[in-house]
Amino acid sequence: MLITDTSIRNRTTVAVLGLIIILMGGYSYLSLPREAFPDIPIPHILVSTAYEGVSPQDIETS
Repeated sequence: MLITDTSIRNRTTVAVLGLIIILMGGYSYLSLPREAFPDIPIPHILVSTAYEGVSPQDIETS
Protein backbone atom coordinates (compact mmCIF):
# COMPACT_ATOMS: atom_id res chain seq x y z
CA MET A 1 0.00 0.00 0.00
CA LEU A 2 3.03 2.25 -0.21
CA ILE A 3 2.06 3.59 -3.65
CA THR A 4 -1.53 4.36 -2.65
CA ASP A 5 -0.50 6.07 0.59
CA THR A 6 2.11 8.16 -1.22
CA SER A 7 -0.42 9.08 -3.91
CA ILE A 8 -2.97 10.20 -1.35
CA ARG A 9 -0.40 12.34 0.48
CA ASN A 10 0.96 13.91 -2.73
CA ARG A 11 -2.19 14.74 -4.67
CA THR A 12 -0.59 17.60 -6.57
CA THR A 13 2.25 15.42 -7.81
CA VAL A 14 -0.17 12.74 -8.99
CA ALA A 15 -2.32 15.35 -10.76
CA VAL A 16 0.72 16.87 -12.51
CA LEU A 17 1.99 13.44 -13.60
CA GLY A 18 -1.47 12.57 -14.92
CA LEU A 19 -1.61 15.84 -16.85
CA ILE A 20 1.86 15.21 -18.31
CA ILE A 21 0.82 11.72 -19.42
CA ILE A 22 -2.34 13.08 -21.07
CA LEU A 23 -0.42 15.85 -22.85
CA MET A 24 2.24 13.44 -24.09
CA GLY A 25 -0.48 11.10 -25.37
CA GLY A 26 -2.18 13.95 -27.21
CA TYR A 27 1.11 15.04 -28.77
CA SER A 28 1.89 11.46 -29.82
CA TYR A 29 -1.56 11.06 -31.37
CA LEU A 30 -1.26 14.29 -33.34
CA SER A 31 2.25 13.47 -34.59
CA LEU A 32 1.30 10.04 -35.97
CA PRO A 33 1.37 9.88 -39.78
CA ARG A 34 -2.08 9.47 -41.31
CA GLU A 35 -3.41 9.04 -44.81
CA ALA A 36 -6.61 10.65 -46.04
CA PHE A 37 -7.66 7.59 -48.01
CA PRO A 38 -5.67 4.54 -46.90
CA ASP A 39 -5.66 1.43 -49.08
CA ILE A 40 -7.82 -1.13 -47.33
CA PRO A 41 -7.77 -4.57 -48.91
CA ILE A 42 -11.25 -5.99 -49.38
CA PRO A 43 -11.19 -9.76 -49.01
CA HIS A 44 -12.98 -11.92 -51.56
CA ILE A 45 -15.25 -14.72 -50.44
CA LEU A 46 -15.85 -17.81 -52.53
CA VAL A 47 -19.01 -19.78 -51.80
CA SER A 48 -19.23 -23.23 -53.33
CA THR A 49 -22.39 -25.34 -53.16
CA ALA A 50 -23.19 -28.79 -54.42
CA TYR A 51 -26.89 -29.27 -55.15
CA GLU A 52 -27.30 -31.73 -57.96
CA GLY A 53 -30.15 -31.40 -60.40
CA VAL A 54 -30.76 -27.68 -59.81
CA SER A 55 -29.75 -24.85 -62.12
CA PRO A 56 -27.32 -22.15 -60.91
CA GLN A 57 -30.10 -19.54 -61.08
CA ASP A 58 -32.30 -21.57 -58.73
CA ILE A 59 -29.44 -22.00 -56.25
CA GLU A 60 -28.69 -18.29 -56.38
CA THR A 61 -32.28 -17.26 -55.62
CA SER A 62 -33.01 -19.80 -52.89
